[in-house]
Amino acid sequence: MITISAFRWVPEFARGYVRDLRVRWALEEAGLPYRTRLLEQGDQDKDDYRALQPFGQVPIFEENGFSLFETGAIVTHIGEQCEALLPTDRKAAPSPSRSGGSRVCLIRSATSLISAATVSPRAT
Repeated sequence: MITISAFRWVPEFARGYVRDLRVRWALEEAGLPYRTRLLEQGDQDKDDYRALQPFGQVPIFEENGFSLFETGAIVTHIGEQCEALLPTDRKAAPSPSRSGGSRVCLIRSATSLISAATVSPRAT
């Protein structure tokens, strides 16, 4: 089963901006089951965590002994497993993928639009 690391708690100003949100979005869209490894404050500084994520950040993607860090790399990996996220039939896909840009579109969507759409304050 896929495991995604995430912080158990983040300060209010950072909620919705922590990068595990993008990976969870991609997994939900792909319909892939996963579990979350919730980190306590300081867990990201431990040697076993740093062995998988040298910068001590979240998320880490782990599956059957395979691990990735960096949101764009993880989202691309998930997309490659899901026809709905990265269609293999380029003729049936939206035009950016016909020009080889589907991975770029997927990564840009996941890394920039997801947090903006979910946490932007409303004007009062």
